[in-house]
Order: sequence, then structure tokens, then C-alpha cells
Amino acid sequence: MTQLRGIPVSCHEDDAIGLKSIDGLMSMYGLPQSVEEEFRLEVVDNFYYEPQSNVSTFSDNAIFDLGGVEIQVIHTPGHTQGHCAFLIPQARTLFLGDIELSGFGPYYFDSHSSLESFEQSMSLCRSLDADHFVTFHHKWVISGRELFLKMLDDFAKVISNRELAMLDFMAEPKTVDDCVAHRFVYRPSVDMNLVDHVETRSALIHINRMLEQGRVVEVSENTYQTV
Repeated sequence: MTQLRGIPVSCHEDDAIGLKSIDGLMSMYGLPQSVEEEFRLEVVDNFYYEPQSNVSTFSDNAIFDLGGVEIQVIHTPGHTQGHCAFLIPQARTLFLGDIELSGFGPYYFDSHSSLESFEQSMSLCRSLDADHFVTFHHKWVISGRELFLKMLDDFAKVISNRELAMLDFMAEPKTVDDCVAHRFVYRPSVDMNLVDHVETRSALIHINRMLEQGRVVEVSENTYQTV
């Protein structure tokens, strides 16, 4: 943002807190203090973050009229509460943002993220009428609806595959720490300050969901086993 001072800034109303102050941005991540201290420096030094004093907001189905071309806001929460896709009907193009179709899969591990919302948003994207699909990073432009749907299927399957792997791992009683050490999100070779935090969030999210579904049980305090 330091490189683009003075330009209008607009975002979904549920994400505006992240543009108005760095404290607001950090609240969206929910990082442990030791990780947050380093990450604050990174977003300023590497991503040029600067708080915005005049942020306009929009909501689902808002229309931006650019003169002959309209952009429709499609609220697709999950990655963040206010994450949006943008449909350009005249170009038959859908900008997917962080529904980025990579092999890593959906990222839903921050305090403003939601696994269930992400799944609902992916289902919504299936129904949108477009021929060209643009991601914020990794895959960029995908042309052809059939290819897009195949890539979206593979992207979504990362979630179910993760849960199946966890169920197999928990055939014998396991703790959250056991799941963190095993790694169900990052490869063992990945060495980043936030890996343990993300793995912990992932383990808790999936264990809690599988408890509700009756797929795992708590066999002793903080220890879980596949049914």
C-alpha cells in the first residue's frame, strides 16, 4: 500500500478491519505472539502494508460499473470472512482470489477463516456462469469450464484427503500434538515460523468436526481415536 498512496481503497465490509490498522490485520490471523511479532515486520517490509484512513466497503452482489463493463461482487467467505470472487459477465470471466486451485488446497487456518464457509463458497463457484477463471496466485488464468471444474474438484479434495489421512493416523489414540508433529498441511521439509501454528489450527478444526460427525472419539483427555 505504501507504493499506491492516494488511490481509492475498497473491500468487503467484513475484511475492512484489516485495512484500517495493523492490529486489525493481525486480529484476522490470530497468531501466537512469538509468530505475530515476526509477521508484523514481514507485512510492512515485504508487502508494504500501510493502514488506510479512508476505506469504502461493499457487500455481496454489489456492482462496479466501469463504463461498458460491470464487475459483480460474489461473497465467497472461508479464506477470510470477507473474501470475494468477482464476476465480469461481459468477459465471461470469474476472478477467484484465494480460491487458487493449487495442489496445496484451501487455506482456512486463521481466526477469520472457516472450513465450512470455504466449502460452501467452492460449491457456489461451481454454479457461476463463466468460461475463464483467474486466481490471485499460482494458477493465474484457466480457460474452459470443464478444466476449471476438474481443478476445483482436485482443490476441494485436499480437505477430504486430509481428513482420511487423519482418520488413518488416529487408528491408534493420538493427541493434537501428535497430529502437529505428523504434519497434515505442510511437507516435513517446510521450515517456517508459522508451521506449528497452522498445523495446530488444522488439527483442532478437523478433530472438532470429526467429533461432531462421530468419526472420532475422545478416549482420554485431549487424546482421540478413530471410531
